[in-house]
Amino acid sequence: MLKLNLGCGDQYLNGYINLDIRRFANCVQADVCHLPIKDNSVDEILAIDVFEHISFNKSKQLLKHWVDKLKKGGQIFIQAPSLLRIFQYFWQDSNDVGVIEKTIECIFGKQDYEQNTHYTICHPVLMEEYLRQAGISGNIEHRFNNTNLEFRAIK
Repeated sequence: MLKLNLGCGDQYLNGYINLDIRRFANCVQADVCHLPIKDNSVDEILAIDVFEHISFNKSKQLLKHWVDKLKKGGQIFIQAPSLLRIFQYFWQDSNDVGVIEKTIECIFGKQDYEQNTHYTICHPVLMEEYLRQAGISGNIEHRFNNTNLEFRAIK
């Protein structure tokens, strides 16, 4: 089984090929927009907290690239900041400095290193549409997790 953990940082998972644009031990250095993997060869893709680091203008192209790598029946799991949840979080106490700072971080990233800037944000309707356009024909599920949106989709 071929399983990819995209944008892994220092979070290595056993049984996965761990990839990140930065150089880490036990990690393949690769750009998630140009994966060095054959199309229709991957059983599972994890993209946890990586999708938001790619430009909104390239997000459809990126999803297509990832889905192209999946075998028929392969799964993709994406976790990224949720537009809806971030707004809800902010409006619960928009006068609290900590809430304001957390909201800004969710939208724009921590920016503590070059690649840790956010360029897009997820909405369930838009992501489902983009996943379908990318070639997902199986089930798509989503759930909210704090200020994030999680998707599991089957090709």
